[in-house]
Amino acid sequence: MARKREKPQTADTETPPKEAGGFFENFELRNHLLSLIDSFLEYIETLLLYLRKSAQEKAKRGLQAYIFLKISLYFLGIGVLLFLAALFLFFLKTFGGDFLLASLGTGGVCIGFSFLSLGIAASRFKK
Repeated sequence: MARKREKPQTADTETPPKEAGGFFENFELRNHLLSLIDSFLEYIETLLLYLRKSAQEKAKRGLQAYIFLKISLYFLGIGVLLFLAALFLFFLKTFGGDFLLASLGTGGVCIGFSFLSLGIAASRFKK
């Protein structure tokens, strides 16, 4: 009887096993590519988290600045009204109790400040 020759049981370690029909012939190469893609996606996710945190901080700072601006404009308005009242009382005392002259003097000072601020603003735009 003829004996069939048995193939040795040693595995061939020099050539990696090939997958049928796949672009990647090596399992290790596919793992490296998948880990590269995973790392890239984690990087993008981290950037998006930083962007979101930065946007939240900017929105919070903008809201705080808006609130403080409103408060400061409120007190500035009160200050201007009190200044005008004091100026009116000064002119009233200076002109001997005449309301018309005190009103005209206060209005003239207001118009003068307006023209002065408009002139400064116009000179800033020319540069």
